[in-house]
Amino acid sequence: KAQGAVVGYVHPFGGEADPLLGNLGGGKGFMVDAALETTDALEWSDASTAGFFPLYAVWNNGLKITATGGEDSISSLHSSKLVGSFRTYVYTGNQGLSMEAWFDSMKKGRAFVSSGPLLEIEIDGSLPGDTIKLPAEGGLVSLTGRLRSVTNLEDVALVCNGLEVERFPLRRNTGNLDISYSFNVDRSGWCHLRTEGEPEFRFPMDMAYVQAFTNPIWFEVGGAPVQSAESASYGIRWIDRLQELAEAWPGWRSESEQAHVFGQF
Repeated sequence: KAQGAVVGYVHPFGGEADPLLGNLGGGKGFMVDAALETTDALEWSDASTAGFFPLYAVWNNGLKITATGGEDSISSLHSSKLVGSFRTYVYTGNQGLSMEAWFDSMKKGRAFVSSGPLLEIEIDGSLPGDTIKLPAEGGLVSLTGRLRSVTNLEDVALVCNGLEVERFPLRRNTGNLDISYSFNVDRSGWCHLRTEGEPEFRFPMDMAYVQAFTNPIWFEVGGAPVQSAESASYGIRWIDRLQELAEAWPGWRSESEQAHVFGQF
């Protein structure tokens, strides 16, 4: 990271349950690395909602980790998904399509994650990764969204600060939706769009169910930071559980190594 690398957690969380209720999944150190700003991204490699629990917790305290889509290990053709089943779409704007432009825009959060549907969001002309500054009393903002999908979907949810604000039904046209919606923002935070389909409507996509979501657009109200005591408590409980797991691990090479790691915790 210090040498300029882009760092991310790959295929860390699966399923639908909060990883904190189990053994923290495969991304056990995510909360610590997010707090220390030593990771840039958190990846989805299959349809899952488990990752939203830790991701929303860090977003709720202003830690701008980018959600990405990618591959798990392609080690068994009998159990692995098709290559490209989960993807990261990055908007590079006038920077063009160089590798450097892609990584730069990805780190800024100008991206959405998808197993097929194309999902876009814009608020007052701002894109994912941007920050909208509002006065101390907040203000009314206007959201536009666009969904295009070859598989049937029922709705798209607007989630702000980890809570569902509105759900937009697709009605008869189950693969297309244009959203126009206004709402008030009264505190610093974030909003994004997400959608999950039913498993029976996933074909021809190769995953548990069809899923797409944007990275957040941020709000700074009256110069206040993005913060949530509830999410901070979640992060502390995560780190406490991580330390319990680390203390039980038999592979420490020295006391100084253990002390260094626990110091980060």
